[in-house]
Amino acid sequence: MSDVVAALLLALAAENAELREQLASAQDMLVETAIDAGNMHALVEAMRIERDAWREEAERGRYRPVPTTTGSPAGTRSHFPQWKRCATSKTSSAPRA
Repeated sequence: MSDVVAALLLALAAENAELREQLASAQDMLVETAIDAGNMHALVEAMRIERDAWREEAERGRYRPVPTTTGSPAGTRSHFPQWKRCATSKTSSAPRA
């Protein structure tokens, strides 16, 4: 009976060691994933800040309302200001948000 118990303890110890190795590997992958997620979060936040700056620039000065002089009857679209690009605005290839 002691040989059976010894064999069983040896098998349990071997399995325990294998499981510990798997756990250590999983923990390493988790740490790497957390670091990658932090870097990705910082990148997304920087992109949001850049997007907001583009929006503010567009709202501030790239476009200005220019009233029409067509004399159209009330209720038609041409009675409202038409948006035209300012002559001083810079052309940009910024992506739209």
